[in-house]
Amino acid sequence: MKPPRSVPISYVFPGWLRVPVLPILVATEIRAIFPAWLFAVLTAAIASLLPGDERGLLTLTLGYGFGCAALGAIAAGHDFSHGTVGAILSLPVPRGRLWWTRLSVALAGMIFLALLVGMQIHFFRQPRLPTRDLIWALTIFFSPVLSGLLVAPWLTLLCRSLLAGIVFTASLPFLFLIMGEFAAQVRFGIGHGTSPETENFKAGVIGLMLLAHWVAGGYLGWRRFMRLEAIEGPIGELHLPRWLRSRSPTTSVALKPKRRHPLWQLLKKELRLQKIVFVTAGLFVVIVLTLWTIHQLRLDLDSAFVDITTVFFIGVVSMLIGAVASAEERQLGTAEWQVLLPMAARQQWAVKVATVLGLAVILAAFLPACVLDRVSWGNEVKAELPSLAIYFAGFAAALATIGLYFSSLCNSGLKAMLISLPAGVGIQWLIGIVRNHHDDGLQAHRAYFGPGPWDWLVTSLPPVLLVGLFLLTLRFAFSNHRSAERSVGRIWRQLGCLIAYVALSAALCYNVLFLYPAADRDNQEEAQSPPSL
Repeated sequence: MKPPRSVPISYVFPGWLRVPVLPILVATEIRAIFPAWLFAVLTAAIASLLPGDERGLLTLTLGYGFGCAALGAIAAGHDFSHGTVGAILSLPVPRGRLWWTRLSVALAGMIFLALLVGMQIHFFRQPRLPTRDLIWALTIFFSPVLSGLLVAPWLTLLCRSLLAGIVFTASLPFLFLIMGEFAAQVRFGIGHGTSPETENFKAGVIGLMLLAHWVAGGYLGWRRFMRLEAIEGPIGELHLPRWLRSRSPTTSVALKPKRRHPLWQLLKKELRLQKIVFVTAGLFVVIVLTLWTIHQLRLDLDSAFVDITTVFFIGVVSMLIGAVASAEERQLGTAEWQVLLPMAARQQWAVKVATVLGLAVILAAFLPACVLDRVSWGNEVKAELPSLAIYFAGFAAALATIGLYFSSLCNSGLKAMLISLPAGVGIQWLIGIVRNHHDDGLQAHRAYFGPGPWDWLVTSLPPVLLVGLFLLTLRFAFSNHRSAERSVGRIWRQLGCLIAYVALSAALCYNVLFLYPAADRDNQEEAQSPPSL
């Protein structure tokens, strides 16, 4: 074997300037969690750039909570997505050492993320609190770190799914909050008012349940990992109970296969890929209906619990629907031979896009609109059901399109979801800027030029251009989905085309808003002016 004729660039530096060499176990775990950590940091960092404190605080909370849960889930279960469970378990390394190495690397990433979020909350958003409230606020602040470190690994190993572990980890604190309210109803009676005694009792109950599930999650996660087996197939995945299925696996083998329409079979395949979405929607319905039941017993309960939960649900589920559509199919190893089916690729892609957008409209638009219109008892986000559903549908379709594009580039639904988070926040910020500038420009246009034939074009042009942007994104996603080769050059070309489309759309809107009406007005004034003698 010939010696290499090149040396790394660190060879030219003195010994005290070279990067220290990491153990292979530590380097492997850092490489596994680094993409999730990076996108969580980006989401938390750009939250301060969003207009409005409420929107920025929601984005900050989403990036912090989802990032900590994702780091814990990836640290414990990234072997499930990479298919390396057998290789990891066969290493000549004690499992206990491997487990603590993974948790240590995940904890280091969570601490940095917590420091970043804490500085933003302390310096820019949160006022000073009394000592008693400060202790409770610190407990709530560090709960995502403890849940991501102790509970997310256990749930990930239990479900053998990264997304399932993250969803259940994020849902448990809401369930504990509901259980605390029910415990207060039992202790102080139905219809009890707000008092320091009841608030302290609920805080104590919620704190005990959080502590218990942290301790149980840490022990059960370690025990689960020590007994982990490399089992192939859908063992441990989410599925319906056997008594709810039409037939059991033992009897379905002997039955003759029935001929069904290929489009119906494709639709069922797409719906099976969205299992985690249906589970998330079911948890949302259970939490909202439980909060509504508590409100019937206690009328002074703030409606912000339902409203904030609904807003989180719209953003997360919209991106989740698009993120799992193509990436999960590639992770299961069925994307390549799916293209070889005796059906046009465009027809298959049309079924996938229709399923994604249909689920986004039903689950992330119509369902939250019905919740806010029928269940929520507040007045902050009240509106007519059709208008609210249409607004949510446009927002959910945009986020689902973004998730589907990144899903066509990734081989894991979690990776596509993590990339979609900062991209979705950026698109939300861009749409807000376009909406504000469009309203200001439209008012200036009408004030200067008056009503005219250009009003309909000025009003309808930006939505049409936004629809064109998302159609172009879907076209690029189709090109990525049908190809097994996803080079960096193709991604940069697609991003360049999208940026050029946005720039040309902005220039076209400016011309239609100001330049063309100005030229038309000058021509009318010249035609109306008397001829010079």
